[in-house]
Amino acid sequence: MAFIHYLLQNKADNAIALCLYWAVSVWFLILNLPYISFMNIHVDQLLVSTPFYGVPFTLNLFNFDPSMYYGFNNISVIHPFLHIVSGLLSQLAAHWGNNLFFLLLQSLLNAFSCTAIYFYLRRSGTNKGLSITFAVMFAISSYTLFTALIPDSYPYAQLILILTVLYLQYSREKSTESFNSFAYGALAFISFAVTSALLIPVLAALVLNHFRLGSKTIIWQYIKAGLWAILLLLSATILQQLFFEGRFWAGDLFKGITGGGLRYAAKFHWNEHWQIAKLLGTHPIWTPDVMMISSKMVAVVSDLSKKTPIYAIMFGSGLYICSFAFIIKARATREAWVLSSFIWFAVILHIAAGFGLATFRYDMYLYAGHFLFAVYLLAGRFITELRSRTLRQAATGCAIAVVVVLLVHNSWMHKEVLRTVDLSYQTLVKMK
Repeated sequence: MAFIHYLLQNKADNAIALCLYWAVSVWFLILNLPYISFMNIHVDQLLVSTPFYGVPFTLNLFNFDPSMYYGFNNISVIHPFLHIVSGLLSQLAAHWGNNLFFLLLQSLLNAFSCTAIYFYLRRSGTNKGLSITFAVMFAISSYTLFTALIPDSYPYAQLILILTVLYLQYSREKSTESFNSFAYGALAFISFAVTSALLIPVLAALVLNHFRLGSKTIIWQYIKAGLWAILLLLSATILQQLFFEGRFWAGDLFKGITGGGLRYAAKFHWNEHWQIAKLLGTHPIWTPDVMMISSKMVAVVSDLSKKTPIYAIMFGSGLYICSFAFIIKARATREAWVLSSFIWFAVILHIAAGFGLATFRYDMYLYAGHFLFAVYLLAGRFITELRSRTLRQAATGCAIAVVVVLLVHNSWMHKEVLRTVDLSYQTLVKMK
C-alpha cells in the first residue's frame, strides 16, 4: 500500500495518467483494428500458410510468435510459468473474440506501461510536460504498437520490467533498513516466471539499487531476498508438476535452451552484422519498411535494403546521445546504473553473445525492444538535469518535435505494413 500511495500521491498526476491511459489505449485499438479485420476477412487463405499451428493469429510479423494462444501445455525453460497465464487467456479469448480479446487486453497493458513511464519521471522531479512527452514517445514507438497487437509474451514482460524499475525508484527513497526482502525476491521470481532471460537484468538492477561495499546489512538483505525467490520458485515448480502430469519448466532443459535460443546465436562480425544497429536501435522506435522474406514462413520483416529516413537517424541518435549522456553525467548515482543495466544486457545478449545473429535478417528476437523504456527514461532524466533553463527548454522542444514526427511516421507506416502484407499474400496466391 505504501508503494501505491507513493505513486498516487498527487491528484493532478493521477488525472493526467488516467487521461494518458485511455487515450493511448484507444489509439492502439484504432491503429491495430485493421489488422484484426484483415485476418478475419482472409482467414481461410491465411490459415493455409500460417506457421503458427493453426491459431487464430495468422500473421508472421517480425517473427513474433503468438505464444499466448499455445495454452497450458506450452511449458519451457524460456517462459517457465507463462503457460499458466497463456492457458487461461487463450480460453477466455476463444469465447470473447480471439484476436480482438488480446488486442484489447494488450492495449490496456501497454497503456499501463505508458502511465508507469509518466509516474517514474514525475517522481524523479521531471515536469509534467516533459513526463507526458516521453510517456507518449514510448507509447507511439513501433515496438509498443505491434506488441499491443501480437499475442506474444512481450507486453507482459515489458510491464514487469517497468514496474520493477518503478518499485526500485520507490525503494531508493526509503532507508536501507526498510529494504523489503520479500518484494525483491518476488520481483526476481516473477521476471523469471515470465521470461527466464530477464532474470539477469532484473537481478543486476536489484543489486545495484542498494549495494554498498562492506555493508553486512545489505548483503544479508540480499541473501534473504534470494531465499524468498528460491522458495517461490520451488513452490511454483512443485505445483507445476502436480497440476501438469509431472511436467515442469526444467524437465527438458537442454532441448529448451537449444531450441529456444542457441540455434539462433552466432558470432558477431561487423561486415556481416553491422545492420543490427538498425534492428536493435532504430526499428523498434521507427516502424521500418517491410518485406515478405520467406514464402514458407510467410515472414514479414524489416526490409534491410531500404534506407532509414534521415529524420529517424537524427532524432534517434539524439535520443540515444541523451540517454548515454545521463549515464555518464550521473554515473555516481544508483539510478543511472539501474536503468543502464537493461541496455547493457541487450548489448551483451545480442552483440557479445550473438543471440539472434544467426537469423538476423528475419528480425528473430532483434526487434524485441525490452530495453527501450530505459532509453526513454534516461533521456528524460538527462533533459531534466540540464542546469541551463534555455538548454532545457530547447531540448524539451526537440523532444516534442520527435513525438510529432514519430506519431506521423508510425501511423503512416503501420498502414503501409498492412498494405505490404496484403500485397505479399496476393503474390503468394498467384505463385501457387
